[in-house]
Amino acid sequence: MCNGKGQLPSNLGRSLSKGTILFREGDQPTGVYVVLEGSAKISLNSAEGKTLVLGFYGPGTILGLAAAILGRRHEATAEILKPTKVLFVPREDVVREIRGDATAGSWSNFTRLPIFCTPDDATGLPIYRQLSRT
Repeated sequence: MCNGKGQLPSNLGRSLSKGTILFREGDQPTGVYVVLEGSAKISLNSAEGKTLVLGFYGPGTILGLAAAILGRRHEATAEILKPTKVLFVPREDVVREIRGDATAGSWSNFTRLPIFCTPDDATGLPIYRQLSRT
């Protein structure tokens, strides 16, 4: 699915406007979102009712991965900060790829998903290599 240059085709993904909520704290996961262009903010609400910003994320970031893999409700909210292009991968596809790998903890099947074609701008590493470093 890569174009031979380690990049996804330009027509892949969906453009979203500022303020779009990808998922809210407490939502059931439906899949993961890969930021292709633009940026998103992850935040949560404190017990005192304040919004705590956990981070800002740009191209190459996979949002909602832990919730999608574990099947647990999202623990934070993901909001688009400026016009952004994302690729949505349904939870079933993510789980199917992970379950297809017989060795626990290996990303080999998961990394065949098209989202792993795009290298990170800062490191030049594919997303799966970034995940293995964390």
